[in-house]
Amino acid sequence: MPIIRPFAVSLALLALFASAAFAGSFNSDKKNDSDRKQQSTLAFAATIQFSNQLRSEADDLLRRSPTFRAQYQRIVEAGSVVVGVHFDVRLCQTDYRARTTFRRYQSGLIVADISIGPGSNSGEWIAHEFEHILEQLDGHDLPRLARNHSKDVWYSGSDVIETDRAIRAGRTVRDELRRPQNTQ
Repeated sequence: MPIIRPFAVSLALLALFASAAFAGSFNSDKKNDSDRKQQSTLAFAATIQFSNQLRSEADDLLRRSPTFRAQYQRIVEAGSVVVGVHFDVRLCQTDYRARTTFRRYQSGLIVADISIGPGSNSGEWIAHEFEHILEQLDGHDLPRLARNHSKDVWYSGSDVIETDRAIRAGRTVRDELRRPQNTQ
């Protein structure tokens, strides 16, 4: 019997409780786009949760990276994805800096559990993992593509799949974060 980590259970429960509020927030709220942009971008997404250690990084990503904002918004609008992003020091003992595990339910719900390791460039790794979620939403069967030696998808470990698409997304966000900020 599989062991279900408390974080994943919390994400699934969050999805159940947030679904009504989430649906209502887009249907009943008639605010225009400029009002919506002025709100805290993390506040409107009950289906994407960042641990306390990564919350300021998430705020920075949403404020400064158009690429990440687009990823974030697309995941929120999917309505069938619950994402939890947390810091995991155990990744220091691996060859990768971030990892996402997916759980799919018969209802169509996808729970994505993103682990981010310590070190610099966590924004790059968060965006990289968000792109893997988008690949799932786009219907890409990454294990099949990796087994068939698809050009841009490969196994980088025994059960770790990598894609050029996620690498490009992460690097794009890293470059956006390196640009000077407007100080108005």
